[in-house]
Amino acid sequence: MRRDIYQKRVHITMKHLKLIKLCFFISLSLFVSLFKNVQAQESQKDLNLLIFSSTHGPVTYTKQKVGQIHVEMVSFDRISEIEVNGIKKDLESSRHVLFYIPYDISGPNLSSATIEIVAYTEKGHAKKIFTIHGGQKPKPKKSPLQLIGILGVSTNDNIEKVDDSSEKTSAEKMAATVASKYSIPVGVDSTFQVKGVLLREKYAKDENKIYEISYTQLAVAWIERKTPLGKLTAELGFNDIRTQNSNPLLGDTHSAKQAFISASMKHKLEKGSNWSLALKSNYNDTVEEPDNMNNDTDGLETTISAATKLKILGGTAIAKASYEIKDAKGKYEDYDNKMAKIIIRYPIGAWIPSLEYGVSQETKSIVDPSQGNVRPVETISTGAMKLAYRVSPKIIPSLTYKHKNLSSNVDDTDYNQNTMTLSLTIVL
Repeated sequence: MRRDIYQKRVHITMKHLKLIKLCFFISLSLFVSLFKNVQAQESQKDLNLLIFSSTHGPVTYTKQKVGQIHVEMVSFDRISEIEVNGIKKDLESSRHVLFYIPYDISGPNLSSATIEIVAYTEKGHAKKIFTIHGGQKPKPKKSPLQLIGILGVSTNDNIEKVDDSSEKTSAEKMAATVASKYSIPVGVDSTFQVKGVLLREKYAKDENKIYEISYTQLAVAWIERKTPLGKLTAELGFNDIRTQNSNPLLGDTHSAKQAFISASMKHKLEKGSNWSLALKSNYNDTVEEPDNMNNDTDGLETTISAATKLKILGGTAIAKASYEIKDAKGKYEDYDNKMAKIIIRYPIGAWIPSLEYGVSQETKSIVDPSQGNVRPVETISTGAMKLAYRVSPKIIPSLTYKHKNLSSNVDDTDYNQNTMTLSLTIVL
């Protein structure tokens, strides 16, 4: 009995093996046949037969939802047959063929159209596919994290800010800046951002380290892109300012802490032009306390500013203006400051020359007896020339010359200062 069962099992197993072998050989035959057909089709391509369009690319985005594609074919041999989406087109045999194919993507359920063209000659065939999409080409998806690094070296001919009648001391420094921004979409037109800025300076000589700045900023922002007023931004942040950067991470001497809040709007005009308004409040808290509390600079700084950017004759003109009020703890440190600035850029190929001029005037609210019987008024004018070269959209070296002039009605405070800076900006 057991022997009969065993023989039956062996018999069934042999049948299964034969069936598996049969399936294997059938699959192999089909694969070989398919491979030969593919090879045959490849070998039948006419590489000298070109199909192109003077009006549309392989993939086209257009606002014109009804139109025509101008198609041309050129070959060394006569083109004997043409198919458009599998339908034979009645054309006269020729080595150069020009014809038009209508398209219509105006329907409610039509957003794109695909047109496949196949042409034949005695030596083979060629195929071309055109795809037409309605509307604008979608922008590539941006990374939520953006980093900008700026590395610069500069020379300053008057580091101590003395007047022209005194002996001036020059100094050289290196500065590194990293600005980061991480964007989190919240809905279609809303974005939450976390931003940070690091600035570190290092002078070539240790005797100038008291002028070194270590600046760190951390901020969050909420952005609404499409509102009746344009783009709206609200921002809240904190600044940490230190000096003497023996420790490049933070700086040795804590100078000041600042907390700020701001709101701004930007309204687009024509392409590339816009205007904007902003309101910012900044509370400044210096670490070192003054001997006379009437000279305490701690307090609230409130600034309202406006700017416009205009495209003119292939260049860009930017105008800025602001008004700042300082409400300090020390009664002699209250002031108001008015500022105006204009920047003109005119790209010439990859070169980007620019000119900048600005002027600001700070007026103290109360006369400080220690500075004479006058109310201090300080005027600063700056002019700059910059030449940048766009190696790529993400790598831009530049050379900048800047002149600064300070004039005041307080004795021994006037000075002139010239700075030359070579920098490299990298966007990651």
